[in-house]
Amino acid sequence: MGADRNHLLLFDAERTPRTYQENGESLMSWHYHNAEPSFAKQQANDMVTHLTGGPLSNTSTELIDQSSIITVRPLGVSKGIAAETIFDELQELGYDALTQQKTEDEMDEYVMSSVDQERLSDCGCWY
Repeated sequence: MGADRNHLLLFDAERTPRTYQENGESLMSWHYHNAEPSFAKQQANDMVTHLTGGPLSNTSTELIDQSSIITVRPLGVSKGIAAETIFDELQELGYDALTQQKTEDEMDEYVMSSVDQERLSDCGCWY
């Protein structure tokens, strides 16, 4: 998500007390769980309506509104897809992570040394 899009959620974060914006490598979120519930929910509804009807229309992004957090991320990027990509890559390498008895450190070392990091970054996944 580029810096030019940071203002999309920052406007509501600035005008709604006890809320904040969080930016990640491939997503941005507006957290409103600490704000006054009815006002924050109205602001969230207004934000979703504005973003889906304007700045995010005809883009390859998805907007998720759940658990008092609105998240904007590239379409098709999620932790589930990242995990699936990692497991697919491990299976291609002949390693069945589900049947091997390995410690977490051994698994981390194996993943970092074996998985095609460029392939993961291409899909928006990171480990």
